[in-house]
Order: sequence, then structure tokens, then C-alpha cells
Amino acid sequence: MSNTISYAACPCCNQKLQNPQYVGLHQRDFYKCSFCKLISVNQRFLPDNFKEKVRYQHHNNLSSDLNYVAWLARIINPMITYITADMKGLDYGCGPNPVLSELLTELSFTCCNFDPFFFSKLEIKKYDYIFCTEVVEHFHAVREEWERMLSHLKPNGHLAVMTQTWSDETDFNTWYYVRDITHTSFYHLDTMTFLADDFKLKLLYTDGKSVFIFRKR
Repeated sequence: MSNTISYAACPCCNQKLQNPQYVGLHQRDFYKCSFCKLISVNQRFLPDNFKEKVRYQHHNNLSSDLNYVAWLARIINPMITYITADMKGLDYGCGPNPVLSELLTELSFTCCNFDPFFFSKLEIKKYDYIFCTEVVEHFHAVREEWERMLSHLKPNGHLAVMTQTWSDETDFNTWYYVRDITHTSFYHLDTMTFLADDFKLKLLYTDGKSVFIFRKR
């Protein structure tokens, strides 16, 4: 029946979701959570591992690209005010070309790499700080994957997250960020507040759009 109501659970806060708010957008359907404000793709449209890896292999992120380096500086510069050279950090979801750790090494910081597709072995279990740059929007089971990431962060450690957030002024139907099939979770500032409260994180810095630095309490 065409008027059948379907339900799903928000992958961030587990609230019940009723029918997708965006249907057939770039050939996918999306739910908007009224509680934490995460917008998430219908599970039927989640990409498999093969499609994800192929997409990431086409990312042309290189240290020779000055625009990309300047873009990473937006998260590196505020983060290095909270960390010291004797700490050990992690680039969580570094992709095939771990430029961020290269840049940190040049600044005399130690940063290891992890990516489930390209650098799947963690050197140690706990780190003093974690960078997660343009990664959380790829999370499928959002809460579980944030929990997994934070399990590798020491108490009082720092987490730097970069992701493009949506606001009430965002036209989701035309937003470029939605076109990438590996982008499955779209965060609002309220989503970040919910996650901070849920995981006992203190927000230390944000540009109000895409960069967030937390301390694990």
C-alpha cells in the first residue's frame, strides 16, 4: 500500500524514524532525526566495502597539493595548541595517502595512521590525541563507530573532527556533500552536542561549521 508507514532507528541516538524525508535524492533516500538532527541514508543504500574502497582510491589527496595542505591546516592549527611533541597521536581514517601525519611529522609531532581499507593495523591501543578528518560522514553505524574510535583515545585525550555540517539554511536537495555515495551521515551542530554529551566529551573549539576539537573527560 502506498500509505504504509515505515520505521527505522537513528544510527546516532536510536530514536525511531518515520519514513524518509528525502526520497530519490541522487538515487538514495534519507532520514532526518528530529532529536539529534543527524540526517542518515536509508540502510538499503549503504555502499558495500568494494564500492567504498574504489571511491577512496580515487581521492587525489597529496602533500604536493597546496590547496589540500591549506585545507588541512584548518584543523591542524587549532589542534596543535592542545597537544605536545611528546604525545602520540593517530590519524583515524587516513585514507590511502596519509598527508596529515606527514604534515604533523614536519611539525615534530608523532602521528600514526589507521584506515580500515589501507592501514588496518594499530601500533598501540590508546593514543593521546586523534584526528578524524572528513571521516565521520562515512560512518554507517554512527554511535558504534564513534564509540570504537573513542576507545583508542586516552582519558583527557583530544579528538579533532572535521566534517561539513548542515544547518537550517542548508538546501539538502542541492548540497554538494550529498552527492558522494560514501557520505552516509550528515551532522548538525546539535548532533555534535548530543555526541559530546553521550560520550562525555568537552567541546574546546569549533569554527561553527566543520571543525570540532573535544577533550575526553
